[in-house]
Amino acid sequence: MAGKHWSFHFIVVLSVCVLCFCCLCSMAVLGLPLFPDTAEAPASWTIDRGQNCYAYAGKNVSLNMILVHNISSGTDSPASTNVGFGFFPTYSSHAVSWTLAVFLFSFRNDTLELEVPELAGDPVVIWSANRNRSVNEFATLDFTTDGGLVLKDTDGSVVWFTEASRFSAARLTLTDQGNLVLLSGSESGVVWQSFDHPTDTWINGQTFLDDQQLTSSVSRYNFSAGLFQLSLSSDALIALVDLNPPVPYAHVYLNVSYGYGVDPMAFFLWHPYQVTLSIYPYDFSYLRLESDGHLKAYEYGYSDEQFITDVFQELQNYTSGGPSFGNCSYPTVCGSYGVCKEDSCSCPQGTDGKSNYFRQLDPYKPQLGCEPLYALSCPESNELHTFLDLGNVSYFSFAPSTSEATIDKCKTACLNQCSCKAALFHYKENTSFGNCSLTSELLSLQAIRPDLSGYNAFASIKVKKQGNSSSSVPLH
Repeated sequence: MAGKHWSFHFIVVLSVCVLCFCCLCSMAVLGLPLFPDTAEAPASWTIDRGQNCYAYAGKNVSLNMILVHNISSGTDSPASTNVGFGFFPTYSSHAVSWTLAVFLFSFRNDTLELEVPELAGDPVVIWSANRNRSVNEFATLDFTTDGGLVLKDTDGSVVWFTEASRFSAARLTLTDQGNLVLLSGSESGVVWQSFDHPTDTWINGQTFLDDQQLTSSVSRYNFSAGLFQLSLSSDALIALVDLNPPVPYAHVYLNVSYGYGVDPMAFFLWHPYQVTLSIYPYDFSYLRLESDGHLKAYEYGYSDEQFITDVFQELQNYTSGGPSFGNCSYPTVCGSYGVCKEDSCSCPQGTDGKSNYFRQLDPYKPQLGCEPLYALSCPESNELHTFLDLGNVSYFSFAPSTSEATIDKCKTACLNQCSCKAALFHYKENTSFGNCSLTSELLSLQAIRPDLSGYNAFASIKVKKQGNSSSSVPLH
């Protein structure tokens, strides 16, 4: 049986292109373009930026759609809200590439009769297949009964495919929740679904299992995997930063009350090792693990997503006996070596208020972090190094390597460990008795208030001694 080939011939070209790679559209169909929400195998789709274009922000946007499910529409609404599946474009200064994705978008109802309908706002990607390897124009997506979905770049290389199953796939459908599903010939035979392979977004009603994880994107328009992860233990959601090994920075316990009327069950329907997102009473809502490590809840409206809340900050600020969880609690808020205090970033400074060991990567963007003026001489003599002691400064992660220690022993242990970049010390009353933690990765530090945290702290950063011309080599 010959395969069907789906092409995109819907919209007329605009007379002026804003960008050299903007879409040049051909053939128009007035009114809302019609797309199915289900496709049958076999079928094939090819990216063509000259087809399937819409106006947004003064330029044409090439959304090569394959399936569309309408969520809300009506003449009394300013826009119609839809969830789509297809090739989503990413523009740079010199090129355009595509990601196979599920995304939310809206048309302005007053433009549906135009040759190029206008998008009401920025489309929002909620799932992507090939996030770490975008494809070029004329890449193809094949839907076969035996192989499921196979994405190939223009050179024929396989970029992504659905996992093999002992059941053959007969239909591809997009649900109103944004779940992309491969179905067998039977009524309820799910062969594969995107909900089992989340990227950075968790959709309302979607069940999250303990063998799954969210991974942040590099940015909103760079869908490559970022630094942060969200996973599920038996009774908690755990947020981690991707170091070696990954290090936790936030927990949401699902089986406890947070007090003051704040209840995680307002967000989550929890059973051991699985949890379903339930954000009531919002319509199409979701959580996204952001590129900065925040876990934020949104609702998609008629033109764009609307912020609901920051989940970590709302829940963790009510943890009994715990310190405030604010922006300074995130691992990269001020970049490497940066110190966060009251949401402001600076480089580590000595007791004289000067930063003789560090400089900002960009004086106009202190949130990018700092770098040492002189590189550490690992594994040379410990005599070349000293410490810059920062009082009441801590770190997002504190896992004691030594208890009942003194601050001097903690610093000595760091000197003797080649990879150690800082000695972190927590104590109650004096530095002769406390807990020591050594770290070989140093992201953002945070100033603390002992009256809120319940402890005092020193962050002792290993630095190259100054004034030794034979060993101090400036970094460039």
